[in-house]
Amino acid sequence: MRIRIIAAAALAAAAAVAAVPAAPAQAAAPPAPVQTGATATCNTEAGTWDVTWTIRNNLGGPALTILLASTPEGLGTLPSLPAAGAVEVTQSVDGTSAGAHLEFIAVWYAQWPTQSWKSTGDWVAPGTCAKA
Repeated sequence: MRIRIIAAAALAAAAAVAAVPAAPAQAAAPPAPVQTGATATCNTEAGTWDVTWTIRNNLGGPALTILLASTPEGLGTLPSLPAAGAVEVTQSVDGTSAGAHLEFIAVWYAQWPTQSWKSTGDWVAPGTCAKA
């Protein structure tokens, strides 16, 4: 009698394990609300890097931008971001500089609740840009 009870309990446990559904596959994470990237060209007339920052708004509403920091300084203000669009801003960087940094906050004001996102971008100089 004891053997039958143990066997029945083992079968019930095996059935319970088999009835547990598999975990769903993880979906790819959506892109960040704002993506920041940079490219640069060497301006041999001035001996500077012309860094072009591309700021992409991945949301469906326009956003204001608030510049927190730029290295080197002197970038000024950033333009507003169009809904689901991008803007480009050019920054002049000394030809001997190691790179550039951009940090800002985007604020989507036309939707409720208001949403904001802090974004940063870095560009690393591939070498020195010298005057020709």
